[in-house]
Amino acid sequence: MKKLLLFGAIALSINAFGQVPNYVPTNGLVGWWPFNGNANDESGQNHNLIPNGDASLTADRNGLTQSAFSLSDVNNNSRLEFGLSDFSLIDNFNQGSLSMWLKITSHDITNHYFGFDNMFTVRQKSGVNTQFYLGLLGGTMQLRMHLNGALPNSGDLTSNSSLSINTWYNIVYTWDGSTEKIYINGILDNSINSTNYITPLSSPDMFCFGSYGGCGSNSTNSILDDLGIWNRALTQQEITDLYSSCQLTVNTQPNNQTININNNAQFIVGSSDPSATFQWQTDLGVGFQNLNSAGQYSGVTNDTLTVSNVTMSNNNQTFRCIVSSGSCSDTSNVAVLTVNNNVGINETSQVNLFSVFPNPAQNIINVNSDSKLIGQIYSIYDNAGRVVLTGKFNSQNTTIEIGNLSGGIYMFSVGENMSQTFKIIKAE
Repeated sequence: MKKLLLFGAIALSINAFGQVPNYVPTNGLVGWWPFNGNANDESGQNHNLIPNGDASLTADRNGLTQSAFSLSDVNNNSRLEFGLSDFSLIDNFNQGSLSMWLKITSHDITNHYFGFDNMFTVRQKSGVNTQFYLGLLGGTMQLRMHLNGALPNSGDLTSNSSLSINTWYNIVYTWDGSTEKIYINGILDNSINSTNYITPLSSPDMFCFGSYGGCGSNSTNSILDDLGIWNRALTQQEITDLYSSCQLTVNTQPNNQTININNNAQFIVGSSDPSATFQWQTDLGVGFQNLNSAGQYSGVTNDTLTVSNVTMSNNNQTFRCIVSSGSCSDTSNVAVLTVNNNVGINETSQVNLFSVFPNPAQNIINVNSDSKLIGQIYSIYDNAGRVVLTGKFNSQNTTIEIGNLSGGIYMFSVGENMSQTFKIIKAE
């Protein structure tokens, strides 16, 4: 008779890992758009942007392809729009911050009475109010920020410095109810006394990064990257960190793997920093968790992760790698392991061999098992591969005490050869 291997993840007190680099302040973060092959918000708040017109992915300031957005149309049709439900996202912000990396590719002089040329961000309801409008001061290469109110407006903050064409700049604008400030490459460039803030705007027509008609500008004609919005004014140190940021990048992404059962799978990641460190993670249904070099896994802190003797429990398992150097880190793309059952084992027939309840569990788990498992030895392993509990199925209904287990991921196994994944979350 074939022995059965049943794997289960008992998840205790779990924290998921985010996608925001550690130099990005998370206190008050409303959205973070790094443009890693898409226009998604990676702050975890899902304020994803919608490319419009000729908005297209291009190389960023570090030369990484598909990592910034080019906006070049001159017909007010080149932008990254917020979803309609996010048009009110910045209502009542009495303080806040905007950060972006910006490279102007050409100067679009409009001679419009609003006094703006290239535009980079705006929220507007036509004929009512224009807000959060960052662009070039008309006829110049100086930045101009219009926070709130009808245009034209002579009380806006403008930069002292002029920008150059085809040069990358880190721009940060802050307001706190008493002062508006603009920073260029981490250095305070200009400030004005201002009690201005973003008032509520009923049913705005548009909220976007890029250009929009009716704002006195025709285009963006720029490349944008690493956009961020906060609901508080950032500190000088935080602004310095955003400018210094990290040049560390994942330059070789792990690929999806399709492997026959009982064979080994390998995932490889590469970094722009030869001295970088690595930590591979997997998601068993409760968020990405660090892997330990135990059981199937080896190379979990190297650039090459090996998953040995894959079973059907590994089918559709996801992996990623956190690459770090000093205070900088970057996260690889997610790779999926697909396992082919090429030895005639009917994995589907094993799905109903047992059920576990309650889930979440605190002190006990109950296992309702098929009669085929009676007499089988079960073991529970911690995330380091150490056996913490063992026992035998003496009937189809088994109660297992787990009250003494500390927080972490545990593996529940029976037998040796076949596998099935389940999870138990222990309530604290």
